[in-house]
Amino acid sequence: MREKKIIPILTTNYDCILQKHFGIQAYTNKDCQSVWYELERENRVIFKIHGDIKKPDSIIFTHKDYQDLYHMRPDFVFLLQLLLNMYTFIFLGCSLADPFFGEALDAIAAFFVNQKRKHYAILPNEPYESVFTLENLRGIRVIPYTPDDQKDHEEINELLNYLYTGKQITEDVLKEPKTEDVLKKLNINYLDINKWQHVGHPPELLQEDGKDCIKVRYKEGSNSSIHISLGKFKEGETYKASVWFKAEPKNEGAIFLGDAVGPDPYDNSTLNFAEGTEDWQKIEVTLKFTHDDGCLVFLYGSRGKGKDGDFVLYKDLEIYQIL
Repeated sequence: MREKKIIPILTTNYDCILQKHFGIQAYTNKDCQSVWYELERENRVIFKIHGDIKKPDSIIFTHKDYQDLYHMRPDFVFLLQLLLNMYTFIFLGCSLADPFFGEALDAIAAFFVNQKRKHYAILPNEPYESVFTLENLRGIRVIPYTPDDQKDHEEINELLNYLYTGKQITEDVLKEPKTEDVLKKLNINYLDINKWQHVGHPPELLQEDGKDCIKVRYKEGSNSSIHISLGKFKEGETYKASVWFKAEPKNEGAIFLGDAVGPDPYDNSTLNFAEGTEDWQKIEVTLKFTHDDGCLVFLYGSRGKGKDGDFVLYKDLEIYQIL
C-alpha cells in the first residue's frame, strides 16, 4: 500500500464526539478489514480502537479485554502496527502509559530500528526520564505545554488545525521542549559570525526563507567546519545540541559536540549528520561527559563531500544542559 495523504484518526475513547464533529465514518476494532478498505480508497476514517459506546461488544474495558485484543487478535495488531509505520501520528489527550498500546509501539521501534517513523505527542510537562523513553526508544517527539486555562496555546491550535485540514505544520512548532525543570538553555549567540573559528572558508551570515542563518561553504582539502568553544563541562553533566540545516542532496549537514583538542581529543564527543534534501531538516546530538573536559560545537560544510562552491545553511542552533 503506497503512502496516502489522507489523515486517519485513531481514538481510545468510547464516545461519539469525533464522528459528530468531523462528520466522517467511525469503525471499531471489530472492523479492521473495513478500515483497511476505506484507507485503500483514500477515504478518511475514525478508528475507535477500544470500542464505541453504541456497540457494547466492541468496548475494551477489563484487563482480559485488553489481553484478548492485543494478544489474540492478529488482524487488529497488524493493522495498528501498519498504521503506526505508515503515518506520522500526533497524540492528543493521550498519556501513552497504556502498556498494551506501548507494546505495539515497541514492536515498531524494534523492527524498524533505523527507519521507524517519527511521531509527536502533546503532553503536559513531563520528567526527563519519560521524555527520553518516548523519544529515544519509541520514536515519539514530545511537544510539552504548561497547563494553564488562561493561556492560548498557539502551537497546539496549529497542530489541531493540521489534524483537521492537513495544512503543513511549521517547523517552529516541532522545536525541542524548553521546560525549565528539564532543560537549561545555554546562551550561545551563534549568529555572531565573528565568534566562530573556521577550518576552510569563514562563515557567512545571510537570510533564507525570511530567517537569519549561517552559510558554511565546502573547501577541498579541509573538513570545511566552523566551531565555537563552549567552555569546560563537568563529569556526569549531559548536554543536547540541535540545529536545522538545508543542503542539496549530494551534500551533508552535520553537528559535532564535545572535546576535540588537548591530549585526549574526542574521548567526550558525538557527531550526527544527514544527507541534504533541499528542505530544512533537524539534526541533534546528546552527550554525557565521562570526566571534566572542554567542549566545542562544530557545524560542517559537507564533511569532505561535494566540490568548491557547495555549501550548507544552518539556523536555530540550540544547546541545552539536561538537568
